[in-house]
Amino acid sequence: MLWRFIKTNGLVLFPDGDFLGYRYIRDDFKDAHSGTFDNSVGKICKMPRDQVTYDPKAYCSPGLHVGAWSHVGGNSTIIEVKVNPENVVSVPEGEDWKMRVCEFQSWRLLRHKGADVAEKTEEFVTL
Repeated sequence: MLWRFIKTNGLVLFPDGDFLGYRYIRDDFKDAHSGTFDNSVGKICKMPRDQVTYDPKAYCSPGLHVGAWSHVGGNSTIIEVKVNPENVVSVPEGEDWKMRVCEFQSWRLLRHKGADVAEKTEEFVTL
């Protein structure tokens, strides 16, 4: 599931094997769903793996959601997040634009309150 997701969405791979994904967040840097996770740059967001839904047939389910640009692009505040592949729990079938993970690091702010502050990271590795 993961490599199909990365290839389909042209995500960046780092030499250490981690990859970049995207999240839309509230303007105060809290997660858009619960408002409890601080997504400020440099922060590590995590939750117990056994609390993240594994079932790829489940769509809107518990977990930290990381998406492709097509999933987040129209939102007001967007960050890049760095994800270790071992923290990916599932990619919903038929929804190749988002995944559920148990941990990520907020990497870089791309858009804040609708204003672009940076460009997406260039690719390091192409599959």
